[in-house]
Amino acid sequence: MAELVLWIGYLQWHFRTHGKASPAEPVLRDFRNIENRDAVLDWDSRVERRDATGAPVTRWDGVGTIGHL
Repeated sequence: MAELVLWIGYLQWHFRTHGKASPAEPVLRDFRNIENRDAVLDWDSRVERRDATGAPVTRWDGVGTIGHL
């Protein structure tokens, strides 16, 4: 992420100082460490919420909560 921010800054500087001249290619090197996924939604396990009878709760009741794992 930090390297991407630096490259964006570099490109902004390049176009401000050199106009529309193309920067050297490739602007970003392929480090093969960037993965296409959503880190916010990536989890190790899933815990279903169940009511007192053991049936899965499919809607929030507005009161109940689940503690942090």
